[in-house]
Amino acid sequence: MKKWGKNMHFKIIVVISTINLKDYKELVKRMNLQTDCIIINQTNYDKKEKYKFDDFNIKIISVNKKGLSKSRNLGFEYIKDSDIVYFADDNFVFCDNYKQKIVNAYTKFKYLDGICFSVKRGNLLKKLNGKLNYLNSFKIFTPQITFKTNFLMNNNIKFDERFGSGSRFGSGEENILLFECLDKKANIYGSDEVLGIKTDFRPSTWFNGYNRDFLFNRGAIFTRMSKKYSFLLILQFSIRKYKLYSKENIGFFEALKHMLKGRKYFLELDSE
Repeated sequence: MKKWGKNMHFKIIVVISTINLKDYKELVKRMNLQTDCIIINQTNYDKKEKYKFDDFNIKIISVNKKGLSKSRNLGFEYIKDSDIVYFADDNFVFCDNYKQKIVNAYTKFKYLDGICFSVKRGNLLKKLNGKLNYLNSFKIFTPQITFKTNFLMNNNIKFDERFGSGSRFGSGEENILLFECLDKKANIYGSDEVLGIKTDFRPSTWFNGYNRDFLFNRGAIFTRMSKKYSFLLILQFSIRKYKLYSKENIGFFEALKHMLKGRKYFLELDSE
């Protein structure tokens, strides 16, 4: 195990999930990448490629598989020699000094297992500051998350492939991952350093509003996070998000019903 000291050189690897990649150079330039990266390209063939771009290495793993969590988990096979891993979507643009910001944060707080950074999302800035816990981890999404690779490897933590874009439950995979890390006593902090901006150049594949399907899936997601506290998680969500799902002509008790259906469905699925 490496000792995290003041003069340590960090190896950061960014795992990028994309679909039907045509030009890796265009992707690397658009994302403003400045570190080694693994590009998981979900397409209709299997192929492995290696390239050098400026002074960093690029591996492209093309696979005939679908599913965002499957893509990210495949990236785990290629990060074992890294110190820090960052999972990014292909619609994220890094700021010019993102590498130094990550290095500075882990050098200053070397006891941390993970750091969630601040990012811009369109015109909104999601700023973080302070210790991450079960409640505030709900507000985190993937482009904010970095981890020491050895923490994830030593605890055998991966994304649940039943969740995330392209799966039965189209979201929630990053929050489930954070819950697992917290269950393993991970020290995770939020940083107000901004690493980049998430650009929405394509429509969401899973979010169509706070409708009945969304609520059903949230019930399953909360149950995957914590079977013991799933009902409380469902209840707090139905209270906090009332104004949003009521726009879909869904009342409080109907929202509860759909989330509890999702809870029941996942419990049956998980017992198979």
